[in-house]
Amino acid sequence: MHKQTIIKVNTQVDEGIARLVEILNGISGVITLDSCQRGAAGDAYVFFTFGTDWKDLAELLQSISSALADIQLPCGFILTMEWWGSNKKPRAHLSCRPEHVAVLADGIERIIPILSRRMYLSVDDKEYTESHS
Repeated sequence: MHKQTIIKVNTQVDEGIARLVEILNGISGVITLDSCQRGAAGDAYVFFTFGTDWKDLAELLQSISSALADIQLPCGFILTMEWWGSNKKPRAHLSCRPEHVAVLADGIERIIPILSRRMYLSVDDKEYTESHS
């Protein structure tokens, strides 16, 4: 077992969703997992994790939803929490129409200071461990 830390890494993402992925990664503790500018269902999406359990993630999702409502974001989005297969913790799924990605990215960028004030959880105060074989 080794103590883990969160770092931001460079990776390739679809050009049409890149800014949204970058902004989400700007939220302390968020780790983006997968994204697409237009998935099979036609929506743009980003999957991400946060914290150590479902409560941490749920708190962040509530804060994001509330803050976007407070600024009256002029487009729709879907923000859900889900478990898949053998994952030990849930992931978030943020999706919207591809033509709304820029507006959603602007909105999330605008609320990052609000999220910082609303969130009492500091991921930096928690230790992350992962077993290595």
